Amino acid sequence: MKYIAIINRIKAKKATINNYIHNKFNKIKQFISQNIEDILIFLGLFFILYATFLINYIAFLYILGFILLGIGVFLIKFPKK
Repeated sequence: MKYIAIINRIKAKKATINNYIHNKFNKIKQFISQNIEDILIFLGLFFILYATFLINYIAFLYILGFILLGIGVFLIKFPKK
């Protein structure tokens, strides 16, 4: 009798943990699906900057400045509503 109660409590905790993990996974999936364009743009910019850094540090700084300037102009022109 004592063991059955313990097993039932373990099963209940396992179900609670599974629901928690499932909810977190769904939130992450929803966040990625809503922001996939931004994620891909930033990944592309990162790899461009990394490749430029491997070529030359000064060129990396110039490219970084141009990209940040472009992002700033874009954000000024198309602000979030």
